[in-house]
Amino acid sequence: MGYQNQRVPALIAASNERHQLNGERIIYELKDFCTAIEKSIGARGVKTVMRTANTAWVYMEGEDMAMGWVGYGDFQTSRTAKDNKYAVYARGIRNMKYNDMNEQHFMRVALKMDVALKHAKAYLINYSTSETAQALSVPVRRDVDEVRKAAQRAYQVALETVGIEASKYSNKTGPLLQELGYMVLSGHTFTSPELGANIQDMLNKKKISARFKNDDAVPMDFVRVYTTSYGEQRVDTVRIKDITHYRREIDTDHNRTWLAKELPEELMGKIAVMAMCQDDEFVEDVGFKVSDNMFYLYVEDVTT
Repeated sequence: MGYQNQRVPALIAASNERHQLNGERIIYELKDFCTAIEKSIGARGVKTVMRTANTAWVYMEGEDMAMGWVGYGDFQTSRTAKDNKYAVYARGIRNMKYNDMNEQHFMRVALKMDVALKHAKAYLINYSTSETAQALSVPVRRDVDEVRKAAQRAYQVALETVGIEASKYSNKTGPLLQELGYMVLSGHTFTSPELGANIQDMLNKKKISARFKNDDAVPMDFVRVYTTSYGEQRVDTVRIKDITHYRREIDTDHNRTWLAKELPEELMGKIAVMAMCQDDEFVEDVGFKVSDNMFYLYVEDVTT
């Protein structure tokens, strides 16, 4: 299962729906624990919201990701505990009694609330933009994989349509395709309009397919737009080396923070396009929209 990364808007909506459907009330010990957390680190805007009958998410107002969750009860899996305990669940915790596929791997428990509160202060911290980029990238990887397969199939069909057998396609046809590209760019008029249209279609599909040629890395920039505590709008960009790789490592050489008013026009244009889309919508040749302030965008020039 691994660690449960959770976006704040989603957890608040789920909590409200759960309460409306079930009418559950938070248990006394958990309520006290949540109150202590909000008072102790609430100066930074930390809030709690119900997750289950005995657990609650912890998040900071204005942030995109939940810090983790806290609870009160029996969270052991091997046996029934004699006493209920206070628990803190956070991505920075490593409980080596459990493997990382169990939620207990990311949990610290304590009999006394004051001890658990210390754990909360130590481990419940906000995500960096890089962490957010990795945490939310799973559906992007899925969509890019689907586009990869579709693009390769479409390119093979387009090659066959102009008379190049896809099964025999190799680097030997490179000069021919390059020459066809030059002809189209120069405005050459083909004797057969249908052939000309098919060649243009083939070149377009070649461009899309080339993004995935020979299993090359597919870099994407994660973009996060936010407002600072003093009202200044900024934009963070974080580059993922290869969105198709299961680890999705960050290329720290390309991480940037921009003032919104200084954003490059090309990047601003892509954000404007994606802003018109629905959440979780993928647009080939542009990127993926997570929300109104978070996007994954294709990198057109990986050398810069």
